[in-house]
Amino acid sequence: MRQHGKSFYPLYVLTTFQRKSTQFKSKSEEYFEDFESLKKNRPDILQFEERILRKMVEYEVEKTGEDKFTLKGLSERYPYYAISIYIALETYLKNKLQKQMLSSADPLALVPHYENPAVTVSLLYTAAVRLFPGFESKMPAQLIEELQAYEYYQTLFPLEFYMYDFAVIIEWLNGDHEKVLEEAFTNVYGNKPAELNRIVALLNKATAEQ
Repeated sequence: MRQHGKSFYPLYVLTTFQRKSTQFKSKSEEYFEDFESLKKNRPDILQFEERILRKMVEYEVEKTGEDKFTLKGLSERYPYYAISIYIALETYLKNKLQKQMLSSADPLALVPHYENPAVTVSLLYTAAVRLFPGFESKMPAQLIEELQAYEYYQTLFPLEFYMYDFAVIIEWLNGDHEKVLEEAFTNVYGNKPAELNRIVALLNKATAEQ
């Protein structure tokens, strides 16, 4: 890509295990002039990639055993492992809200741009309440609980959109983020196992459906 007379390149990552290597495109959609500018201006991206790649390999080695683990296919699994927990939650809950809104058979349910990333769960829910009188009273109890659990999660982990410091699916699969979640929840809300379990259940569903 050229911009202002300069060439910019996407970031690729290299993973090496027992003298064998594989290379694939980074999760980042940004382009960089050179590696030095990347290190200087966006060190968070490098730290993110190293963190995720290490955990991917450690997770798969633990599952398969060191003798059977291979880097083959890692590039295909990486896009799933590197999905943001927030993206997983937003996708899961937006799909459920969309189905609930469409089930009203109201023509206005066709108005929201459900696929637009800027249309968040919170915004979509607000639109549903305003567009459809009595929408909340018709919502399944499970969806209400899941939305409440998501509110808890958002309070505990405010999202910084510019920085690559968010948790991703591999950190849920390997248990790292669940430990962080339990500690953060207990520090803020105390001993409320039922509420914590709802958040864990929501994350299990959301990450499994990506």
